[in-house]
Amino acid sequence: MKLQQWPPYFPESAHKFTSDTIQIKRLREIINKLIIAVKNNFEEVPLEFYYGETEYQNERIHFIPWDKLSLDLHHQNIIQNKVKYQKINYIQIKLNKSEVAMKKFKRWGEPAAYFYVLPAMVPLTLFWLAPMVYIVYLSFTDWDFMSPVKTWVGFENYKELFANEEFYKALKVTLLFGLGMVIPTMTGGLALALILSRQGRGAGVYRAILFSPWVTPTVAVSIVWSWIFEPRSGLANSILIGLGADGLPWLQSSKWALLCVIIVSVWKYVGWAMVFYLVALQGVPKDLREAAFMDGAGEWSIFKSVTLPLISPTSFFLFIILWLQSFQAYDQISILTQGGPSGSTRTLLYMYYQSAFDSFNVGEASAVALVLVFISALFSLVSVTMSRRSVHYLQ
Repeated sequence: MKLQQWPPYFPESAHKFTSDTIQIKRLREIINKLIIAVKNNFEEVPLEFYYGETEYQNERIHFIPWDKLSLDLHHQNIIQNKVKYQKINYIQIKLNKSEVAMKKFKRWGEPAAYFYVLPAMVPLTLFWLAPMVYIVYLSFTDWDFMSPVKTWVGFENYKELFANEEFYKALKVTLLFGLGMVIPTMTGGLALALILSRQGRGAGVYRAILFSPWVTPTVAVSIVWSWIFEPRSGLANSILIGLGADGLPWLQSSKWALLCVIIVSVWKYVGWAMVFYLVALQGVPKDLREAAFMDGAGEWSIFKSVTLPLISPTSFFLFIILWLQSFQAYDQISILTQGGPSGSTRTLLYMYYQSAFDSFNVGEASAVALVLVFISALFSLVSVTMSRRSVHYLQ
């Protein structure tokens, strides 16, 4: 084992680690060697100053600081005590002959692994990757589904799309629909979970009833709600008239149509969100709540400072999934409003459908689809980045 002083010009890459850089089993072996070397030779300093790397034939394999590793990678003595160290910030370990074979596959993995993932990769390639590549190609063409020739037009479809006011209107409707669906669904799901988390009489029956809209086909749900929102004889207006108010044109009005679609979507998904929150609430340790109560915290303080942070992983999961579901909403819009009136409920996905199957403009439809994919990916990336600060995982 070779020990070396930290040079001031050592590259930043020494602080980085990627999952394919080195296998976990090999990493454990290296850490054990570092533990022995450090404990036997150096003075005491805090553990977080340690960095490691392996070296073979002038090629370095870096791994992260020990304080960032999972606890199962630490030696028990390292967890309980400070290690000995003398201003040495990294340690190089020469790979022996038995380690060369493992390094050979560090970039591409074991060949046998490809055989095991093949059953999953074949349908993924045929039904997702290949169509995606084909969609990208179609977005640069002018085609109407029937012509034998696809005319290459370059970026014209994208230029026309971004110059089209209807695109920005559909984008606005998509975002409004997402906000109107996600926030009430998560809030309602959490409220129902808090009510039904107490094992009262008949709680299981209520859970099943509230979850039933999720397992009901969206088309059937939308047809029932179209009857409810019927202006002349629907249940919604019957209730309003019974209360002394005037009936509303609901689905026939551009002012109320989007709200109706949001109500249907929230009604369908709120029971699904409730189930996830029920499981999350069961995972909150009772001793933490009891300790907060003994310190004088009230119910609201306990909920805000203990319960909400501990169920934040579930909230983050639901936030991402529900937003993606709102981007993919089609059935309820098609049954209830067909994107109208006057485009007030036309989302980007429904605009894609109308461009492809009503106008037979495949190039424009493909461009809309790719823009929607890009927005979904960007939204997911931003959400994951922000979650590092706001999501708390119970260790």
